[in-house]
Amino acid sequence: MARKVCNNKVEFTACGKTVMFRLSDRELKMLRRSSIFEKGVEWEKRKYGYLYNFSVFALFDYDIKGSKCGRFHKEFNYHEFHQMMWDLVD
Repeated sequence: MARKVCNNKVEFTACGKTVMFRLSDRELKMLRRSSIFEKGVEWEKRKYGYLYNFSVFALFDYDIKGSKCGRFHKEFNYHEFHQMMWDLVD
């Protein structure tokens, strides 16, 4: 089985905090798919986006899991924000 490579740096910003995570290509694809869609924008190529609080917590709880989930819960509280911005850092 191939080792998961986390080669995408993503900043998550909400409630006055910015936290950086390294995500694999598969995790980035799930993040893009969970984002709020804008008409006419190809979701597979997005470099930034917005997520509702329930979407981002479901993403980390059920799809990403592991230590990233624990770190995310430590940094962000569900009731502190309504939407979160994410940005793919080059």
